[in-house]
Amino acid sequence: AIRSNADGFENIISILRSEKDAYERQLAEEQDSAQSLKKKKDDLEDLIRKTKDSLVMEKERVTKDMSEKDSRIAKIDQELAKRVEENKTLKKSLKHTTDRYNSEQARVERLNAQLQRARRNLPLTNADHADEIEM
Repeated sequence: AIRSNADGFENIISILRSEKDAYERQLAEEQDSAQSLKKKKDDLEDLIRKTKDSLVMEKERVTKDMSEKDSRIAKIDQELAKRVEENKTLKKSLKHTTDRYNSEQARVERLNAQLQRARRNLPLTNADHADEIEM
């Protein structure tokens, strides 16, 4: 009976040891898994930080590009406004010159008409005949 009790205790001790070993293996696996998850978490946090930094840099670049384009557009707008103003001035000058030319042309035509009437009303002399022939 003592022997069978001793065998029973040995059996129980063997079962407990194998359970202890199984728990230790499971604990080691869980610790490895926890370390692996911590590494993955650290890697993800690093990736998120790098992505955030990259996005901040891209936002700054885009903002700078937009600012440069806005400046170029403003400069083009100013140049266009200046040219429009110059064009208006040139049109006014052309209209003034054209009006003046037309006015002078009308004056010349009136003077020519008056000159022709005066010539018809003057008695002709021999000197006048010579002038008419030369014309």
